[in-house]
Amino acid sequence: MSNTDPPHDSSPPPLVQPMARGLAFTGALKIANEMFGPHAVELITRDAPAVRAITGSRISGLRWYPYTAFAELLALFRNELGGRDSGFCSKIGLAAGKRDLATIFTAYTVKPSPERLIRACTGVWASYYKNAGRMKAVSCTPDRTVVRIFGFSSMSQDHCRLMEGWMVSAMDVIGADVLPGAGETTCASQGGAFHEFRCQWTPATSSASGVVTSSDADQEHQSA
Repeated sequence: MSNTDPPHDSSPPPLVQPMARGLAFTGALKIANEMFGPHAVELITRDAPAVRAITGSRISGLRWYPYTAFAELLALFRNELGGRDSGFCSKIGLAAGKRDLATIFTAYTVKPSPERLIRACTGVWASYYKNAGRMKAVSCTPDRTVVRIFGFSSMSQDHCRLMEGWMVSAMDVIGADVLPGAGETTCASQGGAFHEFRCQWTPATSSASGVVTSSDADQEHQSA
């Protein structure tokens, strides 16, 4: 893959409402409840009717829900559970990445390849969000991995933090040691031309890297 960056994306923002699939909600909710107890989400959403309308009933993993409600849920996590720590949602992302690779995206753990997962980011993003721009791998080499999201300036900054954690965790699960300094380097929500996430990584040096076997993934999927 060429290391030459493509030009800035000049496409207009989407005219339709961004949506998040139910899987995005259920994954984040499970992590929050595991971290803070089974009633944590119920308590923090009492005064958030748009979020409560979704979390207060059974969520269909494949159904599309308003992205604004997902963004509000992440803000509630940050403010009510994370002590207003701007980086709190990265912790949710770290746990969610590990869970997702063991349940939804087990195909990437059967024959682990960091490059393969990075190249697949366009489809992974589209499986969670629609009318929310597009994700593209610009480079996937160990010394320069660059992933960008184009056309989604309304992406919440809490979601940016969640994606930072998710990417690092997912890379770890499939056998890559991500070096310090990984994260978002350009943010469209703060005036950038796109969202850009960069990292450097090395192949894991031992089986202790957290690679999930297909049998383990199937077992966790059945219990999720």
